[in-house]
Amino acid sequence: VKPAAAASVAAVLCTALAAVAPMLSLRLARLPLPRVPDDMAAFRADEQPSLGTEMIGRTSHAQAVLTGLLVALGLVVLASSIVLSSAGPWEAGLAAVLGVAWILRSRSYAGRAQRLVLVGFGILSLVCAGAWLVASGNRTVLFAAGCAVVLAAALCLVYATRVARGLRSPYWSRLLDVSEFLVLLSLVPFVGMIAGVYEAVRG
Repeated sequence: VKPAAAASVAAVLCTALAAVAPMLSLRLARLPLPRVPDDMAAFRADEQPSLGTEMIGRTSHAQAVLTGLLVALGLVVLASSIVLSSAGPWEAGLAAVLGVAWILRSRSYAGRAQRLVLVGFGILSLVCAGAWLVASGNRTVLFAAGCAVVLAAALCLVYATRVARGLRSPYWSRLLDVSEFLVLLSLVPFVGMIAGVYEAVRG
């Protein structure tokens, strides 16, 4: 098995596991899983009093566990991105897509620590892809990538400014949701190409 193929599979699996990390942290912290009532009567019938200090302690522990899980998964993705960026263009492209996926995924977390972890590892993966791009010496691609980065930074700045002012637009949120879905979906063909699945199918 080629190192790049193993790294691509590991990175995509860790990215998928990051989506279920909140549920795992609830289990590990032994917090009761939230239940969605059918109607208001069921909600009032199932309503339970808060456990006070004990529940706060468990919640804090769950937050710490979630952060630890994301850091562990992010380290695997970062190590995989380093391996990928030392290979060919498809591998470097996967590192870039992984970085974008982790940055977009940060919107799903309310905690500042979790968001910083996701954004941080996403940026580092993009840096790995950028290092490969610089080493390739293709000025046209470098210029196009630079323009894309500037455009993305401008869009992020506009979105962050609106959120800071409390101007949350459902259209922006929907656009980012669709973008995240497409980015995550694009991971599959990258892995198939790097792992040689298409060549094996063609014989």
